[in-house]
Amino acid sequence: MFPTSCAGCGALGGELCSNCFLQLKQIPRFTCPYCFNFSPGGLTHTHCKTPFCLDGAQSLIQYNKIAKKIIQRTKYSLAYQTLSVVLSQIPPTWYRSIIDFTLRLNPQPHLLAIPLHPKRLAKRGFNQADIVANHLAHLTKLKATHLLVRDKNTSPQALVPSKQARRENIQNAFLFINTNGTIPQTIILIDDVYTSGATAKEAARVLKMNGVQQVFLYTFSHGL
Repeated sequence: MFPTSCAGCGALGGELCSNCFLQLKQIPRFTCPYCFNFSPGGLTHTHCKTPFCLDGAQSLIQYNKIAKKIIQRTKYSLAYQTLSVVLSQIPPTWYRSIIDFTLRLNPQPHLLAIPLHPKRLAKRGFNQADIVANHLAHLTKLKATHLLVRDKNTSPQALVPSKQARRENIQNAFLFINTNGTIPQTIILIDDVYTSGATAKEAARVLKMNGVQQVFLYTFSHGL
């Protein structure tokens, strides 16, 4: 068995060395997911809202060089444990905002990991959003739900150059499914990273068109 190396610098000894861990930065302030101006709790501003919009977004850390390397190794080197270990190493105080937010929601929200297309899931063997969702479920004791499937095998959003192109790329990518007849009123979408938020906004649109009342987003990292 090969020794574990740091995702950030390659030093032997663990998934992320202490020097690279110190380069992870907590999100300094939350912003509206539409205009990206400051908003307490990351809630969507009233004047930014539309009928099927995302109601707010929070992230754990800033998307910097080290965060990028963690995500890339997890997804493209099929290193499931890298993201899982880093999530467990992050101080509990960094999760305080999302935990407090979930406690204020009534009724209690359900967690929904943004799904991968079946072909991509089969190739990778796991969904990185599930790693984040499982960790948040452990912290909050919230239940997970599976109301969406990825029906369209889109190009990776990270490779799509513009916000408009990302919206077009992800349009109609999700199908709503409901196997038990009960639709949660509030959903927190979970993903590894968001920049423009096009994927989460499309998922929110589909969920709200099918009866979900509130949809929020929580990600591991956010490109400010």
